[in-house]
Amino acid sequence: MATFYASYPFEPGSGGGGGGVTSLNGETGAVTLVAGTNVTITPSGSNITIASTGGGGTPAGSNGDVQFNNSGSFGGTNNLFWDSTNHFLGIDTNAPLSPLSVAGGAAIGTYAAANASPTDGLIVSGQTFIGTPTDPNSGDPAAPHQLVISGADNANVMMLTSPSNTASFVFFLDTNGSDTSCQIGTYQNIPLSFIIDNGSSSMSLFPNGALTVGSDYSAPNQPPGAGSDNGLVVQGNVGIGTANPSANLYVNSTTAQAAAVISANNGETWTFDRFGNFNASYGLGIGFDSNLSTEGYTSFGPLYLSSGNSGATAQNILIKPSGTGVVGINNLSPTYMLDVVGNIAANNTGSGFRTKEGSNAKQGVSTLVGGTVVVSNTSVTANSRIFLTHQNSSGTVGFVIVSARTAGTSFTILSSSVLDTSIIAWEIFEPA
Repeated sequence: MATFYASYPFEPGSGGGGGGVTSLNGETGAVTLVAGTNVTITPSGSNITIASTGGGGTPAGSNGDVQFNNSGSFGGTNNLFWDSTNHFLGIDTNAPLSPLSVAGGAAIGTYAAANASPTDGLIVSGQTFIGTPTDPNSGDPAAPHQLVISGADNANVMMLTSPSNTASFVFFLDTNGSDTSCQIGTYQNIPLSFIIDNGSSSMSLFPNGALTVGSDYSAPNQPPGAGSDNGLVVQGNVGIGTANPSANLYVNSTTAQAAAVISANNGETWTFDRFGNFNASYGLGIGFDSNLSTEGYTSFGPLYLSSGNSGATAQNILIKPSGTGVVGINNLSPTYMLDVVGNIAANNTGSGFRTKEGSNAKQGVSTLVGGTVVVSNTSVTANSRIFLTHQNSSGTVGFVIVSARTAGTSFTILSSSVLDTSIIAWEIFEPA
């Protein structure tokens, strides 16, 4: 081994404090190295190579602080920290718990040098993928998508929750074979409400499936009972077939079809329809329209109008189907055009009953000739009750009777005076 007696000053090479290599050939004497450098001495035949193997100087900061150039000297701070045991890097924290831990906000992309991130938040100028490395729907006309989230199990995709976890909003895919649906909702059995302009809720969907519309009816301002059962509760007007409903429920049918069809779970169906010339005037029809047979309805029952309790005995007004026009009041089996069980009263002064007169009518007048007259009338029956009254005094007035009748043909009025030429009013009633 060679011995050096002369002093030779060694200056670290370039490369960050002694990063170069210096070879001494034919030098004698002592070799003095600058403090802080590390060298490797390698003999090779008659030559000895001395090489610096490390940086010079003392590291700055504390253990784990990443070094940086601080005006030509080493700098170190725990704002940039390396956990060499777990291989975690911390920014603004010296206790990183993840491969990259950032205590504070972060800006990515063109925002990094142009915009400050929100406190403890993140801003990204480009696309962001969560759970997927690519945009899976690149063929979508709306692509590229700024945010793509893919659930690991193709079901649970996203949840938004309050700090106390008392309210959560979930978004997930429900996959059942080839049938896939996209669903949103809440997690803690609370209503899902929709808010416009950061004001009151304008619509709420309740856990049992009830839907309320209107700020006064929606959560959390809904009145007692609103949303308690399956169904729809609307505060304002509802329009069907119109964009400008002027009533609580406004249904506009733009065709000759029924404006509304209501079907019970037992298959019974009834309609709100309009009758008449489609291009002229209309009438309102409530009930069963035989034209509906072309739309899949083949059986028609009566229309009931009732109040109070439901059930067979509460069907106060009944209209028979098939165009008969038979109406029963408090009568479930009407036979006549108006079939009433109970009394009929005309309580207003001047009110009463009107009966059309004419050929074969139930009411009319006839003039006696020689005290008698035969009234042709096909409506008379063997049981008809025929009432007679004088309308004037002509000739020698007597009392009048029905002296004969032929069912379906005529009846005869006879006066007790053959000289009676008075006008006789008659009215025919049938016993019930």
